[in-house]
Amino acid sequence: MIRRAIILLSILQACGGDTNNGTDASTDGTTGSDALSDVAQQQDVVQGNDGGCPTYTGNVAFCKASIDRCNACPGSLKLNSCQRQNLDALCNAVDNLFSAQYAAAVESCATVCDTDASDSCQKAALADASLTTAQQKLITDYCARCGVNQNCGSQLACNVAQYADPIVTAINQTCTPDAGGPDSGACLAFGNCASGHLQSALAALPCADAASD
Repeated sequence: MIRRAIILLSILQACGGDTNNGTDASTDGTTGSDALSDVAQQQDVVQGNDGGCPTYTGNVAFCKASIDRCNACPGSLKLNSCQRQNLDALCNAVDNLFSAQYAAAVESCATVCDTDASDSCQKAALADASLTTAQQKLITDYCARCGVNQNCGSQLACNVAQYADPIVTAINQTCTPDAGGPDSGACLAFGNCASGHLQSALAALPCADAASD
């Protein structure tokens, strides 16, 4: 488990429901879609120094949505002092990790404070979101090699929609196999490969190594 995680809003798990119910970032029996969601489940949310909602005047949609949720649902945003002092840098880094669709889902569900209801709200919002070209390419390329049924694309789409194009493209280029089939070693390795990209992105965020206050 990565103890350096600092994700805004504790990364609400909008697209859970993998068939193996694990948190090992391995592929599941259908599409391996948990490869892009288990990392969010593994994060230790920073609980220290919850001094109310910070002020954010930048333009990163995910951060603006997160502050709106913080104001609507007190206690939903957990940041330590380093993260508060470096909020602009944190938000700029997060902008390359989370997608506009995910920011819109957080914003549309900002006033739903119950965790389960919020998760369901965000999942529904992401299900209706239009995918970017990069997101669709990852889904198409993965399912062409590793999908075991015709539902592969729809089962993977909600998780992929959470992430911004740079991380999605990197995962597709380095993790999606060029050959083989669902039972191939390359397909089985996709989950750990994708998880590694997400973990590296999280570890690189400002204050990721700061101890909680």
